[in-house]
Parts: sequence; C-alpha cells; structure tokens
Amino acid sequence: MQQGGAAEAAGVIEGDVIVRLAGRQIAGADELVVAYREHNPGDTVEVELIREGRPLTVSVVLASD
Repeated sequence: MQQGGAAEAAGVIEGDVIVRLAGRQIAGADELVVAYREHNPGDTVEVELIREGRPLTVSVVLASD
C-alpha cells in the first residue's frame, strides 16, 4: 500500500485483505491491478475487504497509478 495514497485515505490499513473492487472479485494482486485499471482516476469505487476476520466495505476515490 502506498503511503498517503487513495487506499490509506479511505481507511484501508496494512493487513486488510481486499476481496472485491467495484463488484469484481479479487483473488490476487494481479486481479486487483486489472480491476483498478478498469476505472479512471477520480472514480469512486466500493472496496470490500476483510479486516481481522470481519467484512468491511469502504469507498475509495481512485488516484492515478
């Protein structure tokens, strides 16, 4: 995770496991990159993650990569 990046601004923390981005299931880092690149900088997407065994959904405003 990038220090000061969009994920951090949305409250995503180290150790969170992202399982969906904008409704697309994420099973690994490569799929996360593909899902991210399907959107434009400035888009707001829902990110579903698992934190300490509990599901959580946050909204992330995407930044340029």
